[in-house]
Amino acid sequence: MNNSELLNLRLYNHLLLTHNLKEPVDIVKHMCAMQSQAWDIAKCVIGVRLPGSNNNSVIEAYCKSVKKVIN
Repeated sequence: MNNSELLNLRLYNHLLLTHNLKEPVDIVKHMCAMQSQAWDIAKCVIGVRLPGSNNNSVIEAYCKSVKKVIN
């Protein structure tokens, strides 16, 4: 495998190329977990992997997930 193939595989696995996921929660599930030192950066990391998403859609998905864990 050459460097270009390795790079493409890494970008694909990090969801930075084309994928079928539609919801912010699906992005986080695919990654198994995401860690960030700042909430704004965490939202950006999810959003960049989900074209068409925005700040509100990422926050809403987060709130829904927290409610499921609490209940």
